[in-house]
Amino acid sequence: MKVILSVEDIHVGYNHKAVIEGISFSVKDGDVLAVIGPNGSGKTTLLKAVLGVIPVKSGKVRLFGKERLKASEVERLIAYIPQRMELDRTFPISLKEMLGLSLHRASIDKYLDMLELRGLLSKRVGELSGGEMQRALLAYAVVKEPQLLIMDEPTSWVDVKGADCVLCIMEEFKKKGMAMIVVSHDFSVIKSVATSVLGIGHEGYFFEPADSPQLEEKIASLFGTTHHEVCRI
Repeated sequence: MKVILSVEDIHVGYNHKAVIEGISFSVKDGDVLAVIGPNGSGKTTLLKAVLGVIPVKSGKVRLFGKERLKASEVERLIAYIPQRMELDRTFPISLKEMLGLSLHRASIDKYLDMLELRGLLSKRVGELSGGEMQRALLAYAVVKEPQLLIMDEPTSWVDVKGADCVLCIMEEFKKKGMAMIVVSHDFSVIKSVATSVLGIGHEGYFFEPADSPQLEEKIASLFGTTHHEVCRI
């Protein structure tokens, strides 16, 4: 299996405050890495470090075997869906026009149906609800079928049916060998597709296979035994 992402002992912070300290893990093609942890533990910061949006103070991040990708390589190989995107609600562009910017228009119809977006094509992007926008961003990202898909809380703004759509797409890409990194506050939502789990806490981290017999105990220690996500595993 090809290593898509390798993270070695990285330290990341803002100003003089450390956020990520000494984390190491890897992602291979076909892997679905679930990144979990309490609020403020550094999950989104980790994604930004992986993408090169913020620099690492020490350690190494390698994507596709390289420490630095060209912008054209990032565009072709990686898709990123943020937790939320702030838009100018008056910007005059429809969902159809937004999706039309994709470089891979031929396969968009399939995802319009899977994500139930066809009836929203004439709607202005600024008028979409949070859940509709999340599904639109997913369609825009996955239509190019990247080799690495990174999602920050992809089911946080969608209803149960929308979450099922997201999981179906993840299952499909997993079978095709696409690597995925998914930040989620609720592991129970994505545990059916996860192959490994990176747990980030305020006191450290763990990196375990999703079928590890120690996983439930480690998640419990990460959140505390009263945390509702642990109860729902």
